[in-house]
Amino acid sequence: MARVFPFKGLLYNKEKVDISSVVAPPYDVISKKEQDEYYKKNPYNIIRLILGKEYPDDTDENNKYTRAGKYLSLWKEQGILEEDKSECFYLYEQEWEVGRKRGLFRGLICSLKIEDYGKNIFPHERTLEKPKEDRLKLLYATDTCFCYIFLVYSDKTNFISRLNKKNLFFECKYEKGSIKLFRIEEGMEEIKRFFLRKKFIIADGHHRYETALKYKREQGKTKTLAIVSSIENGEFVILPAHRLLKKTPDTESINRYFKIKEGIYKEKKGMFGMVNKNGSFILTPRIKENNNLDVEILHNALFDGKVIEEDIDYTMDKEIAISSVSNGNYACCFLLNPTKISDVIKRAKKQEFMPGKATYFYPKPFCGFVLHSLRNEE
Repeated sequence: MARVFPFKGLLYNKEKVDISSVVAPPYDVISKKEQDEYYKKNPYNIIRLILGKEYPDDTDENNKYTRAGKYLSLWKEQGILEEDKSECFYLYEQEWEVGRKRGLFRGLICSLKIEDYGKNIFPHERTLEKPKEDRLKLLYATDTCFCYIFLVYSDKTNFISRLNKKNLFFECKYEKGSIKLFRIEEGMEEIKRFFLRKKFIIADGHHRYETALKYKREQGKTKTLAIVSSIENGEFVILPAHRLLKKTPDTESINRYFKIKEGIYKEKKGMFGMVNKNGSFILTPRIKENNNLDVEILHNALFDGKVIEEDIDYTMDKEIAISSVSNGNYACCFLLNPTKISDVIKRAKKQEFMPGKATYFYPKPFCGFVLHSLRNEE
């Protein structure tokens, strides 16, 4: 049975809204300041659905989830959101730039059949209960998927890039370049056959996927919204997620596990940077651990059992990490190396979990280009 399907996407009406003003990154990478900015950008911005504001007088009957449901219904009534005329796949292309790297991310947006881990779909990170509870409440309030589960697979034939791109549906600009969305109606059976035997690894969206699994068990909905991209040709990168802490781990623990010397950190396997009020340091593990990833070595030594997940903040920008310490917002930051995609694949297929935020796949496909209503799904 096919595991990716075409579907009738729920789409913004480009005759009524400027697409560039209504899309946003995934909810879990949006700061409070960015949330405010997206709220101001357009009254129909997807932010009101994926990351609604909370207010002191919220109740069980009136809260960010119920408001998302009301916005969704209202926008459909107003013709702001419309169901596509027929089922199709959607090809998503996003130009990106980070540091000196540039690329054109390419992925296929589809309706994905939900199944348990271990046969065709593999995670690589553990999840937390609180984010899953949050997403489940939103699903119950809207019965709609807004943000894609980002899956990667192996394909040296560059199948997706050969799809017919004659039907450009949306195009918009953002600060890094352009984003294009194409409707793919030709060869849909061939697409389903191609993906039938593919193994998918979750790159981003573990909480969303496990929420979809629970929603399936409770409501019988067997599909979710996904974007799938080739490891060989998808043109994405993995960035390091640097750790920010309000309190510096005790010196004794650091010295027990690491050799410490003053210096400016540069990416090198098996080494970490640490910045605190006393300066900038390079940490080298006292015991070489060939089988562990850099992020695991750091967590095993200083974080696990000592720092709770909620007390760690993350940034992909090394300069922001350092300045966050120098301006007093954080006591300490740890600068990490990026995890290799080969390590992600290896661990996922062995069903061995990495620490949370061991990877940061980039770019993050913008939410709002295609929504997936589950009203008629079984």
